[in-house]
Amino acid sequence: MIKMIGFIRKKPGVSSDEFFKYWKDTHGPLAAKLVPGLRRYVQNHVLSMPGASCDWDGFVELYFDDFQAYQVFLGWRQSDAARELIEDEDKFVDRRRSRCLVVEHIIV
Repeated sequence: MIKMIGFIRKKPGVSSDEFFKYWKDTHGPLAAKLVPGLRRYVQNHVLSMPGASCDWDGFVELYFDDFQAYQVFLGWRQSDAARELIEDEDKFVDRRRSRCLVVEHIIV
């Protein structure tokens, strides 16, 4: 299984409450509906805790059956079909400060 992990930063001026609510209630269902070959979509919302800090506001996990399915996703991301999802991301995600990692997901 291939997993893409997106380390997400919210846009400046967006409160944490607004960010998490929009991500969960609006963007998440849209991503789950539109992304081709998506096996699983998991949002991880970073908790604000005294004495703890994190470089990210959250991270997202997108699971694909194999590398070929992930490549289909990458091609889709470059197409007009992905425009709705990308425009939605632009409403709350700071792309300059967000990062992505692709891994082979292995459970032992």
